[in-house]
Amino acid sequence: MRPNRHSGFTIIELMATIAIAAILLTLAYPSFSDAMQSNRVASATNNLLATLAYARSESLRTRSLSTVCSRTDDGENCGVGWTNGILVWTDENRNNALEKDEIRRILTPPRGIQIVGIGFGYGKLSFDARGRLSHWWATHTFVVTPLVCKKGALNVRTITIAKSGRTDVQRSACS
Repeated sequence: MRPNRHSGFTIIELMATIAIAAILLTLAYPSFSDAMQSNRVASATNNLLATLAYARSESLRTRSLSTVCSRTDDGENCGVGWTNGILVWTDENRNNALEKDEIRRILTPPRGIQIVGIGFGYGKLSFDARGRLSHWWATHTFVVTPLVCKKGALNVRTITIAKSGRTDVQRSACS
């Protein structure tokens, strides 16, 4: 006769497996969080690029001034800083004033990401009816960075809007 053999894991084998898994997860977590942060920056950059392209196409479609501006706390007016998000509006009645029915897109600020505008007069830029920057004498730049940026990590994106309205993205390291 054969003795009955039971198959399965012993408690010691199970605890050893859990300990090894915990060690591997502890080692993998920093690189995983870096990848998540890089994806957040890339996503915020792509959303901003899409918003700029949309504003430019709206100016061509409506043959009127299309403005990208920073939002105020109430979210319905143009502000000065870019921390509250971004508004896109078209001035189809040509009165040079933002009205609620002229708002075309609202971009909410991404969590953990900072967007800084450089070279903007009064926190806005406008595209004319030909899709060019209405302020033809200056280029505009957005810098997209995570709030916490590890030195040397390639998590800074610089978006430059040329006078022609075309955009260019450069990737650089955190300092």
